[in-house]
Amino acid sequence: MSARLFLNGRIITAFIMLLVFSVMTIMAFDFPAKARLMPLMFGIPGTIFGLLQLLMEIKHAMAEVPDESAEAVEKAKEEKKNETQMFLWVFLYFIFILGFGFIYASPFLVFGFLFIAKKESLKTAIISSICTFIVIYGVFQTWFQIPLFEGLIIEWLTG
Repeated sequence: MSARLFLNGRIITAFIMLLVFSVMTIMAFDFPAKARLMPLMFGIPGTIFGLLQLLMEIKHAMAEVPDESAEAVEKAKEEKKNETQMFLWVFLYFIFILGFGFIYASPFLVFGFLFIAKKESLKTAIISSICTFIVIYGVFQTWFQIPLFEGLIIEWLTG
């Protein structure tokens, strides 16, 4: 296997997901009996599916024959651009959640992603942003009474 195989974004993503679910499952075994049920319910199937996905991605990447036509090169560039853009948005989401919390950052980033990255209409982006706020604040924060992370900057400003 070549090193280029492991620089494939799909393989890296599958490996990271396998790692997340594996660590979550291993950590759950240290929890008290009542607390370990939920992480194990998601962790064990997630680990199995993550391993299967990783194996499928490796098999697919190894079977792929490089196509050097102009159309294939252009398609590869477009896929690379989309992949880079998606990693950028995930990174931005992480940074904004860390700084401003779920309630404030999520609607803002949904709006930004739809309007800027996906070139959706302003109306669609605004409606999606409002719906995101309603779900996060109304359902999780108010209805389920789950205290969501408020963000480090918000805690610093209010605390």
